[in-house]
Parts: sequence; structure tokens; C-alpha cells
Amino acid sequence: MKLHDGGPVFPSHDIRTGEHYGRSPSVGMSLRDYFSGQALQGLCTNPRYITAVRKYTKGNAAAGHRLAAESAYRIADAMLKERAKDRG
Repeated sequence: MKLHDGGPVFPSHDIRTGEHYGRSPSVGMSLRDYFSGQALQGLCTNPRYITAVRKYTKGNAAAGHRLAAESAYRIADAMLKERAKDRG
């Protein structure tokens, strides 16, 4: 099952017509991408996390970056899942 991406981060609408913008993929990032970016900032500024990643990946920078990105999206997915509970 694919998790909903949360829709657009900053959707807007035309006040005159009420038409909503932000429904097409070309409008910008999804809420999932926004959440993952915020999580990534926190992970990358945490010295304990960086030390753990370096140890786990044996200093392989590419593997460390991949692990951080995967972790950030896992956090974003968890945030979206919790958010859906509040709206359910």
C-alpha cells in the first residue's frame, strides 16, 4: 500500500473563482517531501546521529547520505500516518 504524500505543501486558490491550484504534480513539493526535508535537517545537525551513521556505514559517505535520506522519508511517512489519524 502506497502512503498518500499529503498533497501540496502550500496549496492556494484563486479568490475570484475559487479554483484550487496545487493539484498537479508540477506545482511543487508534496507535504511528504517537506516533512522529510525538515527531518533531514534535524538528523544532519545531530552529532550523535552523524557519528552513528559513520560507524554503521564504515565511513562510506554515499552510503551515509543514502541512509540519512531513507531515514528522513521514514520519519515523514510516520508523520503523515499520524496526521491521517487526526483527520480520520
